[in-house]
Amino acid sequence: VVLDLIKEVAGQSPELGRVESVMVSTGNTRLAVTVLKEGYMVVAVMDRSARSAQVLFESKCAVEQIEIEMG
Repeated sequence: VVLDLIKEVAGQSPELGRVESVMVSTGNTRLAVTVLKEGYMVVAVMDRSARSAQVLFESKCAVEQIEIEMG
């Protein structure tokens, strides 16, 4: 739901470009929600102490591998 809302808002501002990922921080964790293909996404979950850049990097690596496997 949150990702769809962000994509909708970004779609109203073409200069923002396509939404690729969204970071969410909770009390204990960091989540990177990364769009894979329409209707699919990868959620990387790491400890809150992890750097945001690391979470996004790990998520991007996972997406690249999954896209290869999906064809």
